[in-house]
Amino acid sequence: VKFSPEAHHIFGYGAEFETSSAAIEACVHPADRARVEETFLAAVKAQVAYSDDYRIVRPNGEVRWIHSRGRTRWDERDRMNFFTGLIIDITERKAATRAVEESEARFRQISEALPQLVWTAHPSGGVDYLSPQWVSYTGISESTQLINGWLDLAVHPEDRARVAAHWVGALAGKHPYDIEYRLKAADGTYRWFKARATAITSAAGETLYWFGTSTDIDDAITARLNFERNVDGSPAILWITELDGSCTYLSRQWYDYTGQSNEEALGFGWLDATHPDDKARAGQIFVNANAKQLPFYTEYRLRTRDGQYRWAIDAGNPRYDKDGKYCGYAGTVIDVHDRKMAEIRSEAERQKFEAIFVDSAASMALLRGPEFIFEKVNPRYKALLGNRELLGTPMFTALPEVRGLPFEGYMREVFATGTPYVAKELAVKLIRRPGGEPETTYLDFTYSRVEDGEGRPYGIYIHAVEVSDQVLAREALK
Repeated sequence: VKFSPEAHHIFGYGAEFETSSAAIEACVHPADRARVEETFLAAVKAQVAYSDDYRIVRPNGEVRWIHSRGRTRWDERDRMNFFTGLIIDITERKAATRAVEESEARFRQISEALPQLVWTAHPSGGVDYLSPQWVSYTGISESTQLINGWLDLAVHPEDRARVAAHWVGALAGKHPYDIEYRLKAADGTYRWFKARATAITSAAGETLYWFGTSTDIDDAITARLNFERNVDGSPAILWITELDGSCTYLSRQWYDYTGQSNEEALGFGWLDATHPDDKARAGQIFVNANAKQLPFYTEYRLRTRDGQYRWAIDAGNPRYDKDGKYCGYAGTVIDVHDRKMAEIRSEAERQKFEAIFVDSAASMALLRGPEFIFEKVNPRYKALLGNRELLGTPMFTALPEVRGLPFEGYMREVFATGTPYVAKELAVKLIRRPGGEPETTYLDFTYSRVEDGEGRPYGIYIHAVEVSDQVLAREALK
């Protein structure tokens, strides 16, 4: 047998190697020797080309894989003349092939152990593998569903166009592949699945294949639909967020109220429906609460579908799973525009009254409850009584000079019946200056009952005007 220098190198010998048939056969791995001989002799006998892969053992004990192929040359009498062939060291290729095979075996073992339906697809999008779980669920052979067969045979007719468009968009890199659709089971029923896929890329960023899973979420979808049917009748808008604060659910009332679409509102898009002057504040309140996992309450103006802004209350509480792990927030939004506007009008009226109360030329006071505790007095009233400290003190404690006079009886009658008491030019002895003696003072005054928001007696309002100068002048004229 004649060997080329490269053949000597592959076998691990120098030029001194005895290249006899026996010596070469001795280099073949013992586990492969019988098969190699059988394959070679069969090719010679059949007068066909010989080709085989086998292991050799080098003198240093190293095992190498080689590919050997050749052909027998025959003379004109059909007798074997000689045999020519070549050998190629394929150790690295074999190792790579074995690694791929082992990787594929591991992939199949893992994919078949997963509860999800696993699938892979070519970079172009044609499905080239469906796990046994997928085949078992659909009851349709894998080969029938490859490429685009799964779309036509297993996906609900009402979902096909949407699923196909989403898959095309994902292949084009426009968005991740993440979609929910109904998949037909072997018994003909449909269940909801959530499908996700990611592109597996090379070091250079080239897509090698797509790996995807489809997870049965029918029970969750059914529960969600039941939940939505129940909350659709609620006057409040319900919402749910995830750990990062992004909104993943808004009840139908939000979309009816704001006119936003699902795509516009979810995530943090709901903030776009708040008034520009309230947006930053409302967003920051939620972000701060989410960071601390605390309940929150805020008010802001919300844009309606006709472009108007109405006041709303937004309140949320942290939600937790069965193990006590924080999951995000759940909350409600309620329209309180009419109440808010009433409060604003009430505040405006209060401020108006406050201005009149403070600046009035009359002496005014508000007494609270049947104890007639001074709750509010204006500067004129305080000056009338020598600038004494009155607030928080019952009237007949703060003004000992009128204790025992009929005034208390008048006030109790007004408090009980609601009928005002009116006096004209009534002479009253009052202490007008600190440490002084009571002075006769003439007053026109009225006691009126004040009621709370539910019509119950709250206190007494005193409106008094000093008329001492007029009375004394008239007496002098007489």
